[in-house]
Amino acid sequence: GREEDPSLALIEREVKGDQQSYTVFASLVLAGAVFSAFNLTTRMVEAQRREIGIAMALGMSRWRIALRPLLVCAEIAVLGMVFGLGAGFAVSYPLKWALASLNPLPIWTTPFQPDVFAIAAVIGFGVPFLATAYPVLRALRVSPLDALAPGDLSVRTTGRHLTALMRLLRVP
Repeated sequence: GREEDPSLALIEREVKGDQQSYTVFASLVLAGAVFSAFNLTTRMVEAQRREIGIAMALGMSRWRIALRPLLVCAEIAVLGMVFGLGAGFAVSYPLKWALASLNPLPIWTTPFQPDVFAIAAVIGFGVPFLATAYPVLRALRVSPLDALAPGDLSVRTTGRHLTALMRLLRVP
């Protein structure tokens, strides 16, 4: 029967292997985009550290201080999500025709996968937003004087721990 045909079994295994390769490639592209947005938003908050310190020294509520960087981050995350989904749509159709020309299968069914796009959209929005929320909340926990200090004199616990670890490492 059809199920016992070795050529069909080989084609099915090849399709599953190709799908795994495409999933890994798409995950790497998504991870790169998310971490670049993470880097952008973290640097943005670090650049506004002095403004946050001035606002705290003037007595603004911490919620109002945190609102502006979080709104900018939400804008970056939404635009990144929209452009990412648009790029996914734009790449998927030419890729479908290129793959169809390479494989001699008579029928190609490639339905739209809204669950995959929804998961990518949630990750693409959530990670940069959390990446901004963490440094904003960290900046709001320090005293206004520490936030106003120049960057090289500011209090950074991560740097202290790394310095202590590096002292243990003996380099000739």
